[in-house]
Amino acid sequence: MPPENNANDLINQFNSNNNVYTIYWRTITKKGKFKKQFMDTRGWSADNENYYTGTHHYYYLSVALAYKNSTNFNQLNWKFKQGAQVDYLKFDYKKTIENAPWQNMKEENGSYGALTNRNLTIGTFDVKGDVKFEIKLGGKSTIDTLNNTAERLNIKVNNENGTDTLTISTLNQTTATSDAQIFKNVNIGTFNLQNGKSYQRGGSVGTLNLQGGEFHLGAKDDMSQAEHNGVVNNLVLQNGTFKQYKGEINNITLTSDKETASFTTNNSFQNQTQGTYDGLISNVDKNNNGENTVTFNNNGGTITTTLTSGQLTIDNKKGDITNNGAVSSLDVSKKQGSAVVNNSSGASIDKLTSNNDLTINNQGKISDLDFSGGSVNNGGEIAKLDLKGGSLNNAGTITTLNNTNGVAINNQGTITTFTNKNTATIHNQGKITKGIINDGGTLTVVNDFRRIEGTKNFQTIGEIGKTTKGVHIENNNGKLNIPIWYFNKEEYTTAEERKNKALLVDGDYANISLENAFVSTHNLDVDETYDAYSLIADKNGNSVGDKINNGQGIDVNKLYSVSGIYTFENYGGKGRYRAIINRDELSGRTLAQSIIYSQRVRNVNLSRMLREATTQVFVSGKKSEVNANGKSLSQLERLHTNHRDENSQNHSFVIPYYQNFRANLGSETGTLKSNSSGMLIATQRQLPNDYGVLGIYTGFENVDQKVNAQRLEIDGNSYYAGLTYKNSFYEDDLTTYFMNLTTKIDYIKRDVTKAYRGYIGSVSSTAKVFGYGANARVGLSHYLKNDAKISPQIGFNYLGMHSKPFTLNHLGGTREHYLAQNFNFIDAVATVKYETPWINRFKTVVALGTIINVYKDAKGTLHLDSNVLNAELDIARLYGVVQGGISYDLTKDSDISLGYSGIFSSANIIRSHALMFRYAWWW
Repeated sequence: MPPENNANDLINQFNSNNNVYTIYWRTITKKGKFKKQFMDTRGWSADNENYYTGTHHYYYLSVALAYKNSTNFNQLNWKFKQGAQVDYLKFDYKKTIENAPWQNMKEENGSYGALTNRNLTIGTFDVKGDVKFEIKLGGKSTIDTLNNTAERLNIKVNNENGTDTLTISTLNQTTATSDAQIFKNVNIGTFNLQNGKSYQRGGSVGTLNLQGGEFHLGAKDDMSQAEHNGVVNNLVLQNGTFKQYKGEINNITLTSDKETASFTTNNSFQNQTQGTYDGLISNVDKNNNGENTVTFNNNGGTITTTLTSGQLTIDNKKGDITNNGAVSSLDVSKKQGSAVVNNSSGASIDKLTSNNDLTINNQGKISDLDFSGGSVNNGGEIAKLDLKGGSLNNAGTITTLNNTNGVAINNQGTITTFTNKNTATIHNQGKITKGIINDGGTLTVVNDFRRIEGTKNFQTIGEIGKTTKGVHIENNNGKLNIPIWYFNKEEYTTAEERKNKALLVDGDYANISLENAFVSTHNLDVDETYDAYSLIADKNGNSVGDKINNGQGIDVNKLYSVSGIYTFENYGGKGRYRAIINRDELSGRTLAQSIIYSQRVRNVNLSRMLREATTQVFVSGKKSEVNANGKSLSQLERLHTNHRDENSQNHSFVIPYYQNFRANLGSETGTLKSNSSGMLIATQRQLPNDYGVLGIYTGFENVDQKVNAQRLEIDGNSYYAGLTYKNSFYEDDLTTYFMNLTTKIDYIKRDVTKAYRGYIGSVSSTAKVFGYGANARVGLSHYLKNDAKISPQIGFNYLGMHSKPFTLNHLGGTREHYLAQNFNFIDAVATVKYETPWINRFKTVVALGTIINVYKDAKGTLHLDSNVLNAELDIARLYGVVQGGISYDLTKDSDISLGYSGIFSSANIIRSHALMFRYAWWW
């Protein structure tokens, strides 16, 4: 910093001069002082390199001047070298008589003809005292801190219509006699206005901290229209006066200090015209715990107020609003087009009036909301909402809801009272504490329900309390439609029980329609009859179910059990009904059929893969007579084998596969659709002395199954493993006789999910099954004259399964429990396979077969509530199999193959398709 240098200290040093000054300066190479010299009009060339040297960087330049007559130095220009850096710059003027002179820092030719005051970088810049100072820099110049206590300060750029800019991080003004004026292309980060006046005639202010004084946006100091529109991004109101003529404000912050601030909009110029201000206020903040309020109107009025208790008036005709403060009144009814009001958590609006296309996102508090159109999304608190149009999504609290023209209401929160006078739908998953009043409107009430976790019972998700008349819904000269309602019993037998459990209604019963009624069934007795009319009652518990639906009463044909397992029919008089078990909705039989079909399909395909349908495995090395082409049996075997190293004793392979099948489970149950994918890994070893080939395998399979008619989804995993053995036990000329044996065990886990008809909800459980089985085949391979091979085979399959107990605990209390069961199947199998080696490394195979189920033990026992049901599973008996594949030798010890397997049953019950890819190697 320079030595102390104040203009007041120079007054007693005038002598015979009209002015006296001192200047302290220091560059990066020299420093100096000028004192008591007469200031003239030549300007001050601080860029004079011959005299100062190092003028590209001043550590400081401090000017103090006292004057009686400013004639000789008026319009003096202080010039710095282009691109210069000045860490500290000060101008301090003191007058004794006369008017304050104008001093400049403007772009101009310097000592050697080069431009000055361009692209300057200034740290701290103090302008003080009796002077009018104009900053008019060129290029891209910056000032870190500008402190103004001068009589007048103009802040400009040299060429407003070009690319010149001046960026000031902080502007401070503290004295009552000061005046700062901001022009186009000047960008101020923070302006702390404590006193005096300021006029924004263009440019931008990031944050205006109005702590006192006056700020005029869009006007000159003679109160005529400013040259350009200015922008204030954030106006922080603590004290002082803010007047808006034109330009924009993006944000207002109200402090909690107990000060008085005046904010006015749409002010008139000196000629009584008004500017182009559209009232863009996007955000209102309240700091700390102050009691500030803001009022949004459209009358352009003016209110000067103490912010702790009064109001501000803002004409807001465009833009969205986020309120983080306390707003007493917000009116956007004159807004053209869509608008958004965000009322933040902790914020409040006493009165909010909307236009016809408004989105309100409320997390705070609104005392009175007059809503005309758009959507209200409430997660906070609304004391009174007049819904005159649009829709409502409520996840908070609403004390009073009056719907006069709204169309859709979604409630997941709490509504204390709800009155409807229009055609509307309310979807209630929350609480309506004091019931519903339908006052002459057409109202649809959708009230959801769910199971109470850990119990057999379930409850409504939407809870509706009682009106002052003691009923859930009053229908006063309107139409009330209830698409769905849940009752926790099949009937209510006493008036007291009906008062506590039934749906209580009042008013015009005939215009109340109940479309679908769901009843709890955990106490249901199929031998009993029940009274459907008792489900709806008046405030005294008298049954009125016979008076609704235009006097036709509750329709038993639209009465359902939640699980769908029971159906109801009229029985025993008007309004009386009984239950019938709907076997087509039982899930256990479908689950068992899906697992059995999955197992049978997988068994066929695994058997094919494990028998290596497309290839031989090892060459026997035996010799016999030659065929017509002069080849022996061992030569033909080698031609069909995918490796050529007779010393190999081990064969391993990996087979990823995909299976798809459809099974018809009956006209009422529907079609099972299954998709699965898996991986089979196996290794085989040639036993010594030509005793055959022994193998071990393992794998897993993921399955995704659906039965749409039952709204049933089944998915899960299977894990399996087993042994294989095959042996060629006799050769005769060109024919080889062989046997194959495969054993397996597996573990099956299935997650079962059942969705309910007419209700968004489901029940789920997990089934576990252990499987075991064996396949045996005998056959022969005969080599033909074209080197092809035909192989007929016969044998049997055995499949056994043990299922663990399985339970579905349904909504409504119904318990669908299946006991542990054992299933057994024995099939007779016959196939014929035809293999052709086209070239030494490429082969094809096709096969046809049939499977006949000769023994079936597939029965199940169900405990359905207090009822015991036994059933035998209906499984297809006759199947046809079509298989094909190609293989290609990669090396002498590895090959790849691609195979297909199709399974088809009689009467179109099952259709299965499987694709498999194999990579094998010998070692």
